[in-house]
Amino acid sequence: MAKTIFSRKEFYDLVWSEPLAAISRKYYISYTCLREVCNEMAIIIPPNGYWSKLKFGKSVTKDIFRESTTEKQEISLWLRTDEDSEEYFSKDTTALNKNKAEISKKLKSEDAKKISPRNVDPLITITKEYYNHKDSKNWNYKRGNTFVINVSKNLLPRALRLMEQFITMMNACGHSVIGNAGNSFAVILGEELQISIAEKSNRINYQDGSRLNSRFDYNGRLCIKYYYMYPQREWADSTILLEDKLLDIIAKLEVIADCKSCRVRLIPR
Repeated sequence: MAKTIFSRKEFYDLVWSEPLAAISRKYYISYTCLREVCNEMAIIIPPNGYWSKLKFGKSVTKDIFRESTTEKQEISLWLRTDEDSEEYFSKDTTALNKNKAEISKKLKSEDAKKISPRNVDPLITITKEYYNHKDSKNWNYKRGNTFVINVSKNLLPRALRLMEQFITMMNACGHSVIGNAGNSFAVILGEELQISIAEKSNRINYQDGSRLNSRFDYNGRLCIKYYYMYPQREWADSTILLEDKLLDIIAKLEVIADCKSCRVRLIPR
């Protein structure tokens, strides 16, 4: 399998030369990983509709390459050969389904094990203590090693239960969740993926004297946010609540972690 090292400018040229899906079929990298690398190297990808407009001769705008010394400067990509599996390069569906099946087995194996107070993840305990006491005048506990939750007071009990369920499932899968420096991370394959639980909000316009102003009001829908990709990825309540989406969320986080740890090697400047 031939390896090619692209400079940041060469990778920019590659991304703007053909669709990411085509690049993922050519090189040993998935579509998801390509988006991760673009974010890591601060390269804006072509917007939706760019390639179809170009195909039919319509006017398009190409993002200008911007020099930077603070971003990753090189990336190694392995050229796919005929011996490689086409299935991997098309989509992440296969990996997702495989992860979901394995997670289901692990969770079922945990059903017979009753979690005693001694086996509760310390992060669950310390996060509950923090959020249940943070309005107290005498509460001096620092948020630095808690799970990050940003919700209204009414939704806090459910958010704490969701946090506990998520951490318990992560632990059953052999992963962990940590709090550090005011942020929280899902740790999978040694990769730290920044996450949080938040409540979605709606923009409300209102008249403030002669001026039209706006504010954001919580709307009662929970979401789990992952902050690495741009735009940030999130999973939210819909007709299916987040509690019933955790298996899919963890499976997707596993795919992302696998991309970061195995499929792509970024070379620091």
